[in-house]
Amino acid sequence: MNKNKIGIRLLNRFINLIVSYCIAFSIFAIATVLVVYGKWLYYADIHLLNIPDLANMTESEIKKNYDVLITYLSPFYEGSLQFPTLHMSAEGRIHFVDVKNILIHIQYGMCVTIIVALLGGGYMLRKRQIKFLLNGAILTIAIPVILIVPIAIDFEKSFVLFHKLLFRNDYWQFDSEKDPVINMLPETFFMHAACGILLLILGGSLLSYCLYRYVKRKFA
Repeated sequence: MNKNKIGIRLLNRFINLIVSYCIAFSIFAIATVLVVYGKWLYYADIHLLNIPDLANMTESEIKKNYDVLITYLSPFYEGSLQFPTLHMSAEGRIHFVDVKNILIHIQYGMCVTIIVALLGGGYMLRKRQIKFLLNGAILTIAIPVILIVPIAIDFEKSFVLFHKLLFRNDYWQFDSEKDPVINMLPETFFMHAACGILLLILGGSLLSYCLYRYVKRKFA
């Protein structure tokens, strides 16, 4: 009997840990998807960063090319990337393929972790064990806390390090003559995107914590 209790306790702790990590990754992935595929941030930055002057393009032309890029990055789009008014090098094309593959893997992971979090969370709630919500909130908030320091100190170096860690080549170092699309994607936009993702992650962490407090009161 004691062995069974110990086994169940260890199983519950394991499930708690797995669900907590799944909550954290799910929130990170959802935040990333919302910012990357949501055009609202870039559209706002077109005016805020004066991108038409930077890229020497009209606002309409910029939006048309950006829309094509975002459509291409979707996991449901199977065609090749072809900008309406911009030429592109072979290296640039490879880089966008790499970006798409990373985003697809994030979304696959998101689907898996959401399912695990829902099933595992439901199991834990039936056991009246709610610590996974608190642990999920703590793990989630650790992501922006860890990332915000280097971003605040030196975004440019953080940006370069991020690309070196994520990509196996240096094709992300665009030459504006060969890949003029880089002119309409200023570094400041990526900083705004990173901040948007971090804010959404913080919001997800707060939601997980609020759910923990709510369920704790219900079970009291």
